[in-house]
Amino acid sequence: MFHFLKDNLKIGVEETVLFEFIRLAFGCKPEKTIPKETNWQKILDLSIGQNVALLAFSGLVKYKDVEIDEDIRYKWLGHCLVLAGKNNHLFQVAKRLADKWTQEGLNVFLLKGFSIAQFYPKMTYRECVDIDVYLYKVGCSANDSIGWELGNALMETLGVTVNKSDYRHSIINYEGVKIENHRICASSVKGNPLQRKLDLYMKSLMSRQKNNDYSFIGDTNLISPPPLFNLIFFMQHAYNHFMNEGLTLRHICDWGVLIKAYQDKGEVFWNDYHIICEMFGFSIFSNSLSRIVFLVCGVKAPWFLSPPLLEHQDYILLSDCFKKRSIKVTYTNSVITHFQQAINKICGYWKYRYYSDRSFLADILHSFWGTVVEKNYS
Repeated sequence: MFHFLKDNLKIGVEETVLFEFIRLAFGCKPEKTIPKETNWQKILDLSIGQNVALLAFSGLVKYKDVEIDEDIRYKWLGHCLVLAGKNNHLFQVAKRLADKWTQEGLNVFLLKGFSIAQFYPKMTYRECVDIDVYLYKVGCSANDSIGWELGNALMETLGVTVNKSDYRHSIINYEGVKIENHRICASSVKGNPLQRKLDLYMKSLMSRQKNNDYSFIGDTNLISPPPLFNLIFFMQHAYNHFMNEGLTLRHICDWGVLIKAYQDKGEVFWNDYHIICEMFGFSIFSNSLSRIVFLVCGVKAPWFLSPPLLEHQDYILLSDCFKKRSIKVTYTNSVITHFQQAINKICGYWKYRYYSDRSFLADILHSFWGTVVEKNYS
């Protein structure tokens, strides 16, 4: 495995050792002896840079007779303890916040990071930096924005700062933690009828649930979205992240835990998933990411009859995780953000060849139309 990947991805042994630890964390058996020339400091740096330090370390401790430098081991352990503490603090803040919103008659759906973290071997293994929620008023439809408005209003009455400059979500600074209160469930709907359709579909998935069908996360008032919502929400978010910035191994591991969590849902469920992916342009990306997940996490998607082999574009996508050709998008100013994303689109023009049904130029023009021409969202 080690030399095969090294030849095809043109990356070092350390990256594939990191894959081995991740596979162990997912419950796979060790494949090979770790090479003696392994650079442990590089593996630690990779795990931190790829946002999988906690998960990878949990795999490392399962590896018998591994000859890791003790100072690296303790450094890695110390980093993990700090991250686990931060994750636990974030979750406790989310729990307290959900209690306040629930008392006001709001359903609190937990999105993205922590919604996926519940499926990791331990919830703290998934590194999170903020909290994402979607609110809607009990008895109302999830398609309206009443819940979003009431959630913001409650925070303002408590003296909490609420930034509503981004039409997609408000940003709430609660107990020093960044909370994104989502108004829409698609990445962007400005000037994009297809994304508006996706947004309505995603919200309808939540509206179809009855109160007694809710799946609460632990002993909290935080609701886990329906399975199909979780899959589609992750896939469209990961796809846009990939096109605008790039992915890390954390995205790949997220997809691995979601597939593992829902792999027994049955053929009809997964057929519905594929239909939605095809309708909204995520199908090729979804299959590519699923093949990579089998390699990195050892999790086989249920629609693959046999262990999948990586295709040419899969190698390029995986290599891009380690050798990014993009700049970091800051999301602090809309003009700067769109400029940074435009630069990244230019640097990642190859992605349009393999993963987009639109050309690079068409996508740039489409973004311009949505940002400049359609100024208001309603």
